[in-house]
Amino acid sequence: MPLPVSPPLPMAGSPRRIRSTPFCFVSAGAAAGRLGTAAAAAAVPAAAASAAAAAARPTRRRPDAPAPPPLPQRRPPARLPYGGFTPGRGPGRHPPRPVAAGATPPVTAGTPPPTPPPPPSPAAASRHDADAYPPPTPRPPAPSPPIPAPAVLTFRHLTYTVPTLSDAPLFTDVHLSLHPSQLVLLIGANGCGKSTLLALLAGFRTPSSRATELTLDGVRYRRRRRAAAALRAAVGLVPQRTSDAFLGRSVLEELTLFRDDVTTPDDVRRTLDAVGLGAVSLLAPPPSLSGGQQRRLALASQLLRQPRVRLLLLDEPLAGVDGGARRGIAALLGRVKAALPVAVVTHQPGELLGVADRVLVVGGGG
Repeated sequence: MPLPVSPPLPMAGSPRRIRSTPFCFVSAGAAAGRLGTAAAAAAVPAAAASAAAAAARPTRRRPDAPAPPPLPQRRPPARLPYGGFTPGRGPGRHPPRPVAAGATPPVTAGTPPPTPPPPPSPAAASRHDADAYPPPTPRPPAPSPPIPAPAVLTFRHLTYTVPTLSDAPLFTDVHLSLHPSQLVLLIGANGCGKSTLLALLAGFRTPSSRATELTLDGVRYRRRRRAAAALRAAVGLVPQRTSDAFLGRSVLEELTLFRDDVTTPDDVRRTLDAVGLGAVSLLAPPPSLSGGQQRRLALASQLLRQPRVRLLLLDEPLAGVDGGARRGIAALLGRVKAALPVAVVTHQPGELLGVADRVLVVGGGG
Protein backbone atom coordinates (compact mmCIF):
# COMPACT_ATOMS: atom_id res chain seq x y z
CA MET A 1 0.00 0.00 0.00
CA PRO A 2 1.51 3.41 -0.83
CA LEU A 3 2.58 5.47 2.20
CA PRO A 4 2.26 9.27 2.49
CA VAL A 5 5.59 11.02 2.60
CA SER A 6 5.99 14.49 4.12
CA PRO A 7 8.29 17.07 2.60
CA PRO A 8 11.89 17.00 3.91
CA LEU A 9 12.81 19.25 6.86
CA PRO A 10 15.39 21.99 6.41
CA MET A 11 18.95 21.07 7.35
CA ALA A 12 21.05 22.84 10.04
CA GLY A 13 22.78 25.96 8.82
CA SER A 14 20.27 26.56 6.08
CA PRO A 15 17.75 29.42 6.22
CA ARG A 16 14.48 28.51 7.91
CA ARG A 17 12.40 28.49 4.83
CA ILE A 18 9.65 26.01 4.30
CA ARG A 19 8.57 25.47 0.77
CA SER A 20 5.01 24.26 0.31
CA THR A 21 5.40 20.92 -1.35
CA PRO A 22 2.35 18.79 -2.19
CA PHE A 23 2.09 15.35 -0.62
CA CYS A 24 2.91 12.42 -2.77
CA PHE A 25 2.46 8.70 -2.28
CA VAL A 26 5.33 6.31 -2.64
CA SER A 27 5.48 2.60 -2.16
CA ALA A 28 6.99 0.81 0.84
CA GLY A 29 10.07 -0.05 -1.16
CA ALA A 30 10.63 3.58 -2.08
CA ALA A 31 10.13 4.61 1.57
CA ALA A 32 12.61 2.03 2.75
CA GLY A 33 15.06 3.34 0.22
CA ARG A 34 14.69 6.87 1.59
CA LEU A 35 14.88 5.86 5.28
CA GLY A 36 17.92 3.82 4.66
CA THR A 37 18.65 0.15 4.43
CA ALA A 38 19.75 -0.17 8.10
CA ALA A 39 16.54 1.30 9.54
CA ALA A 40 14.36 -1.00 7.43
CA ALA A 41 16.37 -4.05 8.52
CA ALA A 42 16.01 -3.08 12.22
CA ALA A 43 12.23 -2.68 11.94
CA VAL A 44 11.65 -6.31 11.00
CA PRO A 45 13.03 -7.91 14.27
CA ALA A 46 11.22 -5.30 16.37
CA ALA A 47 7.86 -6.17 14.85
CA ALA A 48 8.48 -9.88 15.41
CA ALA A 49 9.41 -9.31 19.10
CA SER A 50 6.26 -7.27 19.79
CA ALA A 51 4.06 -9.97 18.28
CA ALA A 52 5.70 -12.67 20.48
CA ALA A 53 5.22 -10.59 23.64
CA ALA A 54 1.56 -10.08 22.88
CA ALA A 55 1.07 -13.81 22.45
CA ALA A 56 2.78 -14.61 25.83
CA ARG A 57 0.77 -12.01 27.79
CA PRO A 58 -1.88 -13.76 30.01
CA THR A 59 -5.51 -13.08 29.33
CA ARG A 60 -7.16 -11.01 32.06
CA ARG A 61 -10.44 -12.84 32.63
CA ARG A 62 -12.28 -13.76 35.78
CA PRO A 63 -12.33 -17.47 36.57
CA ASP A 64 -16.09 -17.58 37.01
CA ALA A 65 -16.76 -15.64 33.81
CA PRO A 66 -18.55 -17.63 31.09
CA ALA A 67 -16.72 -18.54 27.95
CA PRO A 68 -17.33 -16.24 25.02
CA PRO A 69 -19.74 -17.51 22.41
CA PRO A 70 -18.15 -19.06 19.35
CA LEU A 71 -17.84 -16.93 16.31
CA PRO A 72 -20.50 -17.56 13.65
CA GLN A 73 -19.20 -19.70 10.82
CA ARG A 74 -19.76 -18.50 7.33
CA ARG A 75 -22.05 -20.71 5.30
CA PRO A 76 -20.41 -22.06 2.13
CA PRO A 77 -21.83 -20.67 -1.09
CA ALA A 78 -24.51 -22.77 -2.75
CA ARG A 79 -23.93 -24.30 -6.20
CA LEU A 80 -26.32 -22.93 -8.73
CA PRO A 81 -28.07 -25.18 -11.30
CA TYR A 82 -25.73 -24.02 -14.03
CA GLY A 83 -22.61 -24.84 -11.99
CA GLY A 84 -21.64 -21.32 -10.78
CA PHE A 85 -21.24 -19.94 -7.24
CA THR A 86 -22.82 -16.87 -5.68
CA PRO A 87 -21.02 -15.74 -2.47
CA GLY A 88 -23.34 -15.16 0.46
CA ARG A 89 -26.42 -16.75 -1.11
CA GLY A 90 -27.93 -19.98 0.02
CA PRO A 91 -30.00 -22.52 -1.86
CA GLY A 92 -33.44 -21.53 -2.91
CA ARG A 93 -32.69 -17.86 -3.52
CA HIS A 94 -32.96 -18.24 -7.28
CA PRO A 95 -35.94 -19.88 -8.98
CA PRO A 96 -35.07 -23.13 -10.76
CA ARG A 97 -34.48 -22.89 -14.48
CA PRO A 98 -36.93 -24.66 -16.79
CA VAL A 99 -35.80 -28.11 -17.95
CA ALA A 100 -36.46 -29.25 -21.50
CA ALA A 101 -38.63 -32.30 -22.07
CA GLY A 102 -36.60 -35.49 -21.95
CA ALA A 103 -33.53 -33.79 -20.42
CA THR A 104 -32.01 -34.77 -17.07
CA PRO A 105 -32.83 -32.20 -14.33
CA PRO A 106 -29.80 -30.51 -12.73
CA VAL A 107 -28.60 -31.65 -9.33
CA THR A 108 -28.79 -28.88 -6.69
CA ALA A 109 -27.45 -28.80 -3.16
CA GLY A 110 -29.40 -31.15 -0.91
CA THR A 111 -31.14 -32.98 -3.79
CA PRO A 112 -30.17 -36.63 -4.34
CA PRO A 113 -29.19 -37.54 -7.90
CA PRO A 114 -31.87 -39.29 -9.97
CA THR A 115 -31.80 -43.07 -10.02
CA PRO A 116 -31.05 -44.42 -13.52
CA PRO A 117 -33.57 -46.92 -14.91
CA PRO A 118 -32.57 -50.58 -14.84
CA PRO A 119 -30.95 -51.86 -18.04
CA PRO A 120 -33.23 -53.93 -20.27
CA SER A 121 -32.69 -57.62 -20.73
CA PRO A 122 -30.58 -58.73 -23.73
CA ALA A 123 -33.61 -60.26 -25.44
CA ALA A 124 -35.71 -57.11 -25.01
CA ALA A 125 -32.84 -54.89 -26.11
CA SER A 126 -32.26 -56.92 -29.26
CA ARG A 127 -36.00 -56.94 -30.04
CA HIS A 128 -36.22 -53.18 -29.47
CA ASP A 129 -33.20 -52.53 -31.67
CA ALA A 130 -34.63 -54.74 -34.40
CA ASP A 131 -37.93 -52.83 -34.34
CA ALA A 132 -36.52 -49.31 -34.04
CA TYR A 133 -33.42 -49.72 -36.19
CA PRO A 134 -33.99 -52.19 -39.02
CA PRO A 135 -30.85 -53.56 -40.64
CA PRO A 136 -29.68 -51.39 -43.54
CA THR A 137 -30.39 -52.62 -47.02
CA PRO A 138 -27.10 -53.43 -48.76
CA ARG A 139 -26.51 -51.22 -51.77
CA PRO A 140 -25.43 -52.82 -55.00
CA PRO A 141 -21.90 -51.90 -56.03
CA ALA A 142 -21.67 -48.97 -58.41
CA PRO A 143 -21.07 -50.11 -61.97
CA SER A 144 -17.60 -49.35 -63.16
CA PRO A 145 -17.30 -47.35 -66.38
CA PRO A 146 -16.78 -49.57 -69.40
CA ILE A 147 -13.23 -49.78 -70.65
CA PRO A 148 -13.16 -48.85 -74.34
CA ALA A 149 -11.78 -51.54 -76.58
CA PRO A 150 -8.62 -50.68 -78.49
CA ALA A 151 -9.20 -49.26 -81.93
CA VAL A 152 -8.94 -51.61 -84.88
CA LEU A 153 -7.78 -48.85 -87.23
CA THR A 154 -6.20 -45.50 -86.32
CA PHE A 155 -4.96 -42.79 -88.67
CA ARG A 156 -2.93 -39.90 -87.28
CA HIS A 157 -1.77 -36.81 -89.20
CA LEU A 158 -3.47 -38.02 -92.37
CA THR A 159 -2.76 -35.60 -95.23
CA TYR A 160 -3.79 -36.11 -98.83
CA THR A 161 -3.35 -33.80 -101.80
CA VAL A 162 -5.24 -34.30 -105.06
CA PRO A 163 -2.81 -34.11 -108.01
CA THR A 164 -4.32 -31.09 -109.73
CA LEU A 165 -2.96 -27.83 -111.01
CA SER A 166 -3.54 -26.06 -107.68
CA ASP A 167 -2.17 -28.93 -105.55
CA ALA A 168 -4.52 -27.90 -102.75
CA PRO A 169 -4.64 -30.47 -99.89
CA LEU A 170 -7.98 -32.22 -99.59
CA PHE A 171 -7.26 -33.49 -96.05
CA THR A 172 -4.77 -31.93 -93.66
CA ASP A 173 -3.69 -33.48 -90.34
CA VAL A 174 -6.78 -35.69 -89.94
CA HIS A 175 -7.11 -38.04 -86.92
CA LEU A 176 -9.53 -40.94 -87.28
CA SER A 177 -10.10 -44.16 -85.30
CA LEU A 178 -12.56 -47.05 -85.76
CA HIS A 179 -13.42 -49.24 -82.75
CA PRO A 180 -14.96 -52.73 -82.55
CA SER A 181 -18.76 -53.11 -82.51
CA GLN A 182 -19.26 -49.59 -83.88
CA LEU A 183 -20.92 -48.27 -87.00
CA VAL A 184 -19.56 -44.90 -88.09
CA LEU A 185 -21.34 -42.68 -90.60
CA LEU A 186 -19.26 -40.38 -92.83
CA ILE A 187 -21.56 -37.68 -94.15
CA GLY A 188 -20.99 -34.47 -96.08
CA ALA A 189 -21.87 -32.52 -99.19
CA ASN A 190 -21.26 -33.84 -102.68
CA GLY A 191 -17.61 -33.54 -103.70
CA CYS A 192 -16.26 -33.02 -100.18
CA GLY A 193 -14.03 -36.11 -100.35
CA LYS A 194 -16.07 -38.88 -98.68
CA SER A 195 -15.26 -41.53 -101.29
CA THR A 196 -11.61 -40.41 -101.37
CA LEU A 197 -11.37 -40.86 -97.60
CA LEU A 198 -12.90 -44.33 -97.95
CA ALA A 199 -10.29 -45.21 -100.59
CA LEU A 200 -7.52 -44.05 -98.22
CA LEU A 201 -8.93 -46.23 -95.43
CA ALA A 202 -9.10 -49.22 -97.79
CA GLY A 203 -5.50 -48.80 -98.98
CA PHE A 204 -6.33 -47.98 -102.60
CA ARG A 205 -4.80 -44.52 -102.26
CA THR A 206 -1.62 -43.47 -100.48
CA PRO A 207 -1.34 -40.48 -98.13
CA SER A 208 0.71 -37.55 -99.41
CA SER A 209 2.63 -36.85 -96.18
CA ARG A 210 5.27 -39.06 -94.65
CA ALA A 211 4.15 -37.92 -91.20
CA THR A 212 0.97 -40.00 -91.52
CA GLU A 213 0.87 -42.82 -88.96
CA LEU A 214 -1.27 -45.95 -89.33
CA THR A 215 -2.04 -48.43 -86.55
CA LEU A 216 -3.87 -51.59 -87.60
CA ASP A 217 -4.69 -54.19 -84.92
CA GLY A 218 -2.02 -52.73 -82.64
CA VAL A 219 0.72 -52.78 -85.32
CA ARG A 220 2.13 -49.39 -86.32
CA TYR A 221 3.10 -48.78 -89.94
CA ARG A 222 5.28 -45.81 -90.81
CA ARG A 223 6.03 -46.63 -94.43
CA ARG A 224 3.16 -45.66 -96.69
CA ARG A 225 3.46 -48.56 -99.13
CA ARG A 226 3.56 -51.19 -96.42
CA ALA A 227 0.60 -49.53 -94.73
CA ALA A 228 -1.42 -49.56 -97.97
CA ALA A 229 -0.68 -53.26 -98.53
CA ALA A 230 -1.76 -54.11 -94.97
CA LEU A 231 -5.00 -52.17 -95.43
CA ARG A 232 -5.91 -53.91 -98.70
CA ALA A 233 -5.51 -57.29 -97.01
CA ALA A 234 -7.50 -56.44 -93.86
CA VAL A 235 -10.27 -54.12 -95.12
CA GLY A 236 -13.34 -55.17 -97.08
CA LEU A 237 -14.73 -52.48 -99.41
CA VAL A 238 -18.22 -52.51 -100.93
CA PRO A 239 -18.23 -49.88 -103.71
CA GLN A 240 -21.19 -47.75 -104.72
CA ARG A 241 -21.61 -49.32 -108.18
CA THR A 242 -21.55 -52.99 -107.24
CA SER A 243 -22.58 -54.13 -110.74
CA ASP A 244 -19.19 -53.07 -112.10
CA ALA A 245 -17.38 -54.93 -109.30
CA PHE A 246 -18.87 -58.38 -109.98
CA LEU A 247 -16.46 -60.77 -111.73
CA GLY A 248 -18.27 -64.10 -111.39
CA ARG A 249 -20.85 -65.42 -113.83
CA SER A 250 -23.07 -66.73 -111.03
CA VAL A 251 -23.77 -66.03 -107.38
CA LEU A 252 -21.79 -69.09 -106.30
CA GLU A 253 -18.82 -68.16 -108.47
CA GLU A 254 -18.88 -64.59 -107.20
CA LEU A 255 -18.71 -65.81 -103.61
CA THR A 256 -15.93 -68.37 -104.16
CA LEU A 257 -13.78 -66.63 -106.77
CA PHE A 258 -10.17 -65.83 -105.81
CA ARG A 259 -10.52 -67.43 -102.39
CA ASP A 260 -7.22 -68.60 -100.97
CA ASP A 261 -8.85 -70.63 -98.23
CA VAL A 262 -11.36 -73.39 -98.67
CA THR A 263 -14.96 -72.10 -98.67
CA THR A 264 -17.50 -74.85 -98.09
CA PRO A 265 -21.09 -74.82 -99.43
CA ASP A 266 -22.33 -74.62 -95.84
CA ASP A 267 -20.39 -71.38 -95.35
CA VAL A 268 -21.89 -69.94 -98.53
CA ARG A 269 -25.46 -70.90 -97.59
CA ARG A 270 -25.06 -69.62 -94.00
CA THR A 271 -23.72 -66.27 -95.24
CA LEU A 272 -26.51 -65.86 -97.80
CA ASP A 273 -29.08 -66.56 -95.09
CA ALA A 274 -27.45 -63.94 -92.87
CA VAL A 275 -27.71 -61.22 -95.54
CA GLY A 276 -31.24 -62.19 -96.61
CA LEU A 277 -30.43 -63.96 -99.89
CA GLY A 278 -31.30 -67.48 -98.82
CA ALA A 279 -34.03 -67.77 -101.48
CA VAL A 280 -31.77 -66.67 -104.35
CA SER A 281 -30.47 -69.39 -106.69
CA LEU A 282 -26.72 -69.98 -106.56
CA LEU A 283 -26.64 -70.19 -110.36
CA ALA A 284 -28.32 -66.83 -110.96
CA PRO A 285 -26.07 -64.21 -112.62
CA PRO A 286 -25.36 -61.19 -110.38
CA PRO A 287 -26.57 -58.55 -112.93
CA SER A 288 -30.02 -60.17 -112.87
CA LEU A 289 -30.53 -59.26 -109.20
CA SER A 290 -32.19 -56.07 -107.99
CA GLY A 291 -30.23 -53.14 -106.58
CA GLY A 292 -30.80 -54.14 -102.97
CA GLN A 293 -29.90 -57.78 -103.70
CA GLN A 294 -26.69 -56.72 -105.42
CA ARG A 295 -25.71 -54.72 -102.29
CA ARG A 296 -26.38 -57.77 -100.15
CA LEU A 297 -24.38 -60.02 -102.47
CA ALA A 298 -21.37 -57.69 -102.35
CA LEU A 299 -21.65 -57.59 -98.56
CA ALA A 300 -21.83 -61.39 -98.37
CA SER A 301 -18.71 -61.62 -100.54
CA GLN A 302 -16.77 -59.51 -98.03
CA LEU A 303 -18.14 -61.37 -95.00
CA LEU A 304 -16.85 -64.66 -96.40
CA ARG A 305 -13.32 -63.25 -96.17
CA GLN A 306 -13.39 -63.41 -92.38
CA PRO A 307 -11.35 -63.71 -90.22
CA ARG A 308 -8.89 -61.91 -92.50
CA VAL A 309 -11.26 -58.96 -92.93
CA ARG A 310 -11.00 -56.75 -89.83
CA LEU A 311 -12.98 -53.76 -91.11
CA LEU A 312 -15.90 -53.26 -93.46
CA LEU A 313 -16.33 -50.12 -95.60
CA LEU A 314 -19.43 -49.33 -97.66
CA ASP A 315 -19.84 -46.50 -100.16
CA GLU A 316 -23.47 -45.32 -100.51
CA PRO A 317 -25.13 -48.68 -99.73
CA LEU A 318 -28.64 -47.13 -99.85
CA ALA A 319 -28.28 -45.38 -103.22
CA GLY A 320 -30.88 -46.54 -105.76
CA VAL A 321 -32.67 -48.81 -103.27
CA ASP A 322 -36.39 -48.59 -102.48
CA GLY A 323 -37.82 -47.99 -98.99
CA GLY A 324 -38.31 -51.61 -97.92
CA ALA A 325 -34.83 -52.65 -99.06
CA ARG A 326 -33.27 -49.61 -97.34
CA ARG A 327 -34.70 -50.63 -93.97
CA GLY A 328 -33.55 -54.21 -94.52
CA ILE A 329 -29.97 -53.13 -95.35
CA ALA A 330 -29.88 -50.83 -92.30
CA ALA A 331 -31.01 -53.67 -90.02
CA LEU A 332 -28.45 -55.99 -91.64
CA LEU A 333 -25.60 -53.53 -90.98
CA GLY A 334 -26.78 -53.23 -87.38
CA ARG A 335 -26.22 -56.97 -87.00
CA VAL A 336 -22.94 -56.99 -88.91
CA LYS A 337 -21.31 -54.39 -86.63
CA ALA A 338 -21.39 -56.86 -83.75
CA ALA A 339 -18.83 -58.97 -85.64
CA LEU A 340 -16.56 -56.25 -87.08
CA PRO A 341 -16.53 -52.43 -87.22
CA VAL A 342 -18.35 -50.77 -90.10
CA ALA A 343 -17.80 -47.38 -91.76
CA VAL A 344 -20.49 -46.15 -94.15
CA VAL A 345 -20.26 -43.20 -96.53
CA THR A 346 -23.64 -41.66 -97.32
CA HIS A 347 -25.21 -38.30 -98.05
CA GLN A 348 -28.69 -39.55 -97.05
CA PRO A 349 -28.30 -41.16 -93.60
CA GLY A 350 -32.05 -41.71 -93.08
CA GLU A 351 -32.52 -45.26 -91.80
CA LEU A 352 -28.84 -45.63 -90.85
CA LEU A 353 -29.06 -43.10 -88.02
CA GLY A 354 -30.91 -45.63 -85.86
CA VAL A 355 -28.00 -48.12 -85.93
CA ALA A 356 -25.07 -45.66 -86.06
CA ASP A 357 -22.79 -45.14 -83.05
CA ARG A 358 -20.89 -42.11 -84.36
CA VAL A 359 -21.46 -39.57 -87.12
CA LEU A 360 -18.46 -37.78 -88.65
CA VAL A 361 -18.94 -34.79 -90.92
CA VAL A 362 -16.42 -34.64 -93.75
CA GLY A 363 -15.64 -31.14 -94.99
CA GLY A 364 -13.22 -30.14 -97.69
CA GLY A 365 -12.88 -28.92 -101.19
CA GLY A 366 -12.86 -30.71 -104.49
